[in-house]
Amino acid sequence: MTKVLPGISGTLLPGTFLDHHLDRLTVRPLEHATRTLDRWWRRVERLLGPASALRVLADVGAITLADQFDLRVLQLEPIGPQLIGTLGSPRA
Repeated sequence: MTKVLPGISGTLLPGTFLDHHLDRLTVRPLEHATRTLDRWWRRVERLLGPASALRVLADVGAITLADQFDLRVLQLEPIGPQLIGTLGSPRA
């Protein structure tokens, strides 16, 4: 069963990623992760809006979210109306 964090929706994080990474967290790291994601979301919400360009969405939203999980974006390419990327772990 796929787990979700309150306030996080959409297809930015695949369910398999959440299942794998959230299962490894204990209560204390989970509380820290929740606070970190909340700070990230407040910043993203202030900086982005309906008129934000796709690349800005990636730079401000998706790439900074990957940073929160100590991941790095290896590749990010526009394909039609989307940006498709590859993540690498751990962040060097």
